[in-house]
Amino acid sequence: MIKVSLPCGRSFIIDENDLSVLKGFRPHSEARGRTRYIRLRRRGQSKGGIYLHNLIIGGRADHIDGDGLNNSRLNLRPCTQAQNGLNRSAKLGKRFKGVYRSRSGKFYAQIYINRKAHTVHGFATEELAAREYDRLAASLHGEWARLNFPNDTPATPDFRWLDRNDWRQPEFAL
Repeated sequence: MIKVSLPCGRSFIIDENDLSVLKGFRPHSEARGRTRYIRLRRRGQSKGGIYLHNLIIGGRADHIDGDGLNNSRLNLRPCTQAQNGLNRSAKLGKRFKGVYRSRSGKFYAQIYINRKAHTVHGFATEELAAREYDRLAASLHGEWARLNFPNDTPATPDFRWLDRNDWRQPEFAL
């Protein structure tokens, strides 16, 4: 792997075997949400261009680690647009992906798949809802899931956040 510096001061990673892809192009760093990607433009071209990761893979590609400046083949995988969307990070201004506050002040985890919402309500803290989101994402999105706590192993559901009189408590399960 080689680290290539850009005039803006940023740098990106590319495999030595893929350096020939850069010939005839000028690489630019481009922000898309929280992630920066490398866009290649021909000499004299001021708009448009092609993303380096898509050119290396030969079609739509996804960065496994979410770092758009890491374009090594070990970090890239071919994907569909839908799969690429599953691996998005939290929106700007949000602490956790898939966590929202209800009108009651409690938090809930919500994830969509095939236009269907999967929601779990009633968490006292934002972090508990984020952990539930991770559990849902891991089960529904598999390897494409972008987790809020990627270093934690997915746990079984935590029912401690429920009210003691709630019939959904595990001891009341039929």
